[in-house]
Amino acid sequence: MSVKQKQSLKVWLRDGSPEAPRPSNQPFCEYLAQFWDFDTSPYFQELLTMGKEGHRRHALDMQKNVRCYFIPYFGNKKLRQIKEETLQDFLVFLKINKGLAASTVNKARNAAFVAIGYAKRRKLIGTFDFDAVLRAGG
Repeated sequence: MSVKQKQSLKVWLRDGSPEAPRPSNQPFCEYLAQFWDFDTSPYFQELLTMGKEGHRRHALDMQKNVRCYFIPYFGNKKLRQIKEETLQDFLVFLKINKGLAASTVNKARNAAFVAIGYAKRRKLIGTFDFDAVLRAGG
């Protein structure tokens, strides 16, 4: 084994596979707020690059969801700590404890889903089973 290969192996053992997710220490709500910032979010820039149209009004609605529902509930919980059960418990809280309409709960769900999907693609989180988080009915 060459010196270069040994060095690469040491780095791989220390840092993990280059393809492995790098769990983010960023607070979940901070991530959501930045994600839904129409002017600075890499997500909206990516949409434009792919020929899709993002809408400023939709981004503002999602930011409102983050401020009204996510920040009071999640506080400083880290993005890497958000699991399927965590998000499902949050949605149940919104429906039962807050008495929100199913459509409002599902909008909050969508605000998280799009952002978490992007985080997963960017390897900021590991696995996330979207099917395990149910939509509100009613």
